[in-house]
Amino acid sequence: MEVAGFLTPSLTTVHPEAEEMGNAALRLARERLVGERELPVELIIPSTLMIRESV
Repeated sequence: MEVAGFLTPSLTTVHPEAEEMGNAALRLARERLVGERELPVELIIPSTLMIRESV
C-alpha cells in the first residue's frame, strides 16, 4: 500500500509476493480438479515487511 508511508503515523505494511501467490493458487486448484490431492495444504508465501512509525 503505497499511501501507508504518507499517513501520520506512517503505517507498517506487509507486501506478499502476488505472482507466487497466484501460481500456488492455480497449482492447488488444478491438483484438486484433477484429483491429485484431496487434503488441504498450508503454504508459506514470501513477503516483505515494511516497518514504519506505527510499530
